[in-house]
Amino acid sequence: MAIAAPAPVLEHRYNDDLLAQAGDRDYVAQVYPDLVHVLDHPELRAEFDRYDAMANTAKRRMHCLGLFAIALATIALLSSAAAPILNGILEIRDLEPGVVKQVEALKAASVWAEIAGLVGAVIAMGGLWISSCKKNWLEARLMTERLRGWHFQMLIHHGKEIEDSCNQGDPEAVNKFREKRAVWFATFKHQHEQALDSLLHELIEAPEACYTSLHDGSTGYTTGNPVLNRVFEAYKELRLRHQATYAAHKLQRTTNQPLWKPHRWPTNVLNDRLTRLTSGCVMVALGVSAYIVLGHFLHWPGAHSVALPALILCFLVLTVATRGVLDGLAVREESQRYSDYVGEVRYLLTKFEASHDSEERLRLMQDMERAAVEELKSFLRAHTEAKFIL
Repeated sequence: MAIAAPAPVLEHRYNDDLLAQAGDRDYVAQVYPDLVHVLDHPELRAEFDRYDAMANTAKRRMHCLGLFAIALATIALLSSAAAPILNGILEIRDLEPGVVKQVEALKAASVWAEIAGLVGAVIAMGGLWISSCKKNWLEARLMTERLRGWHFQMLIHHGKEIEDSCNQGDPEAVNKFREKRAVWFATFKHQHEQALDSLLHELIEAPEACYTSLHDGSTGYTTGNPVLNRVFEAYKELRLRHQATYAAHKLQRTTNQPLWKPHRWPTNVLNDRLTRLTSGCVMVALGVSAYIVLGHFLHWPGAHSVALPALILCFLVLTVATRGVLDGLAVREESQRYSDYVGEVRYLLTKFEASHDSEERLRLMQDMERAAVEELKSFLRAHTEAKFIL
């Protein structure tokens, strides 16, 4: 009896450049058996997973707090804006006692809504929980991308050691390389752990756009050594193509994620939907305003009701709240950042594929690492400045 093949995975896979899944490791062992000991770094992957989990948790908490603050402030403002509407309802003649009681209860609840708005303002200003969550998120994300960069920069700066590790005449070549790599990695961790706050500040404030190696010292490849061509192939697939695919994934304009999971929407989908919501609120407010103006001249019923300006104010509050979400999530900056990054990576990939000169390809690899650092700087700056404030 034939065994049915497993269903294909259609969702985007994250961190397969670091061989996060067993299938990724099996693929590299099959396609790059001579370099698997270089490309597969379990210790780095374990460290990456540790910081990645920390970053995801802190990001989720920060966004929940920020959106909660926006919601509280919005409720408070809507409560104030809706007060004339409630008063207008109470002025209606022969209103049923049950309706009157409900409206009076809503008016009494408006006091609590105002208190909720004050709480939301305190949270949004960063004085309550949110600032520490943001700090943890950005520092942990900085470390994950430093780990990723360190992994691929090793292919640039430790040519001799990689060549020696592929020497089939030395049965201890792979173990010797792993021992050296363990020392390099221990040095890297020592330089970064307990100093992420300083590194974050330094990276955000750095005005220069340059490539800085995360490795101490550098050894070159031997001219004509076939190992270098294999390194080029692996770098092109796992670094250049992976980053281009990742950025393109983030720029999708459609998604099958449900409405109640906006944190899973691609950046452009989130931006488009929130922008449409903002535009819709403005258009409804303008429509009500037009009704008031035309009703003044055409003597339409209800055109002079105090409830209509209050309704306009409610929709304007929703507009401001939506823009507060856009600013707090840095949606516009995210979209522009990914657009710039995917263009840069695709340019480098095209140049890399067209080049047959080893020195030029190594320079392009350094350009790729520089582009990754610049993209990281833009990310950190955008979210450091982002605020969940109406």
